[in-house]
Amino acid sequence: MTGGGSLVKGLSQRIMDRIGIDVKVSEEAISAVVKGTGKALSWISKLESDNQSYEDARRQILEEKQRLRRSY
Repeated sequence: MTGGGSLVKGLSQRIMDRIGIDVKVSEEAISAVVKGTGKALSWISKLESDNQSYEDARRQILEEKQRLRRSY
Protein backbone atom coordinates (compact mmCIF):
# COMPACT_ATOMS: atom_id res chain seq x y z
CA MET A 1 0.00 0.00 0.00
CA THR A 2 1.07 3.55 -0.65
CA GLY A 3 -0.30 6.97 0.10
CA GLY A 4 -1.87 8.43 3.18
CA GLY A 5 -4.38 5.61 3.56
CA SER A 6 -1.57 3.14 4.04
CA LEU A 7 -0.57 5.04 7.17
CA VAL A 8 -3.91 4.37 8.88
CA LYS A 9 -3.12 2.05 11.77
CA GLY A 10 -4.58 -1.42 11.26
CA LEU A 11 -5.92 -0.79 7.75
CA SER A 12 -3.57 -3.20 6.01
CA GLN A 13 -4.55 -5.97 8.44
CA ARG A 14 -8.27 -5.28 7.91
CA ILE A 15 -7.80 -5.50 4.16
CA MET A 16 -5.93 -8.78 4.54
CA ASP A 17 -8.65 -10.18 6.78
CA ARG A 18 -11.51 -8.95 4.60
CA ILE A 19 -10.18 -9.75 1.13
CA GLY A 20 -7.82 -12.56 1.97
CA ILE A 21 -4.79 -11.24 0.12
CA ASP A 22 -1.36 -10.28 1.39
CA VAL A 23 -0.93 -6.54 1.87
CA LYS A 24 2.39 -4.81 2.19
CA VAL A 25 2.84 -1.21 3.19
CA SER A 26 5.61 0.61 1.38
CA GLU A 27 8.42 1.88 3.59
CA GLU A 28 8.18 5.13 1.64
CA ALA A 29 4.40 5.27 1.28
CA ILE A 30 4.11 9.00 0.66
CA SER A 31 7.14 9.44 -1.59
CA ALA A 32 5.99 6.45 -3.67
CA VAL A 33 2.82 8.38 -4.53
CA VAL A 34 4.86 11.42 -5.51
CA LYS A 35 7.15 9.32 -7.71
CA GLY A 36 4.20 7.56 -9.32
CA THR A 37 2.43 10.84 -9.99
CA GLY A 38 5.58 12.20 -11.61
CA LYS A 39 5.75 9.17 -13.90
CA ALA A 40 2.08 9.49 -14.79
CA LEU A 41 2.52 13.17 -15.64
CA SER A 42 5.41 12.32 -17.95
CA TRP A 43 2.99 10.10 -19.92
CA ILE A 44 0.31 12.75 -20.45
CA SER A 45 1.51 13.77 -23.90
CA LYS A 46 1.58 10.13 -25.01
CA LEU A 47 -1.92 9.52 -23.70
CA GLU A 48 -3.19 12.63 -25.46
CA SER A 49 -1.68 11.53 -28.78
CA ASP A 50 -3.10 8.02 -28.31
CA ASN A 51 -6.49 9.54 -27.61
CA GLN A 52 -6.24 11.63 -30.79
CA SER A 53 -5.32 8.51 -32.79
CA TYR A 54 -8.35 6.77 -31.31
CA GLU A 55 -10.60 9.69 -32.23
CA ASP A 56 -9.19 9.78 -35.77
CA ALA A 57 -9.80 6.04 -36.21
CA ARG A 58 -13.30 6.35 -34.80
CA ARG A 59 -14.08 9.23 -37.16
CA GLN A 60 -12.83 7.19 -40.14
CA ILE A 61 -15.03 4.24 -39.16
CA LEU A 62 -18.09 6.46 -38.85
CA GLU A 63 -17.37 8.09 -42.21
CA GLU A 64 -17.01 4.67 -43.84
CA LYS A 65 -20.32 3.53 -42.33
CA GLN A 66 -22.05 6.62 -43.69
CA ARG A 67 -20.52 6.07 -47.12
CA LEU A 68 -21.72 2.46 -47.14
CA ARG A 69 -25.25 3.49 -46.11
CA ARG A 70 -25.42 6.01 -48.94
CA SER A 71 -24.34 3.40 -51.47
CA TYR A 72 -27.42 1.21 -50.78
